[in-house]
Amino acid sequence: MLGYLVDFEDGATRILDKIHGNDHGGGVQVAPETERFANMDRFLERLAEAASGVANKRPSWSVAKSIYSAAIGVPSTEIRGSPT
Repeated sequence: MLGYLVDFEDGATRILDKIHGNDHGGGVQVAPETERFANMDRFLERLAEAASGVANKRPSWSVAKSIYSAAIGVPSTEIRGSPT
């Protein structure tokens, strides 16, 4: 996901297009009018902002997790997983 944000000028738009079924073989994954879609949009905006302030343009997983937590209003301790 960070690759799209860093490597493509319209990376966030590409990701949002894919999750709502445009150019995605799996169809609609998240409908545009839902809270989940709005959360993803906010997350991508904040992640892109964070990436622009980092020398190598790739924030660590803990930074990304904190940004996602803030975007969706859920404590970061409730977010599981890692980018491995």
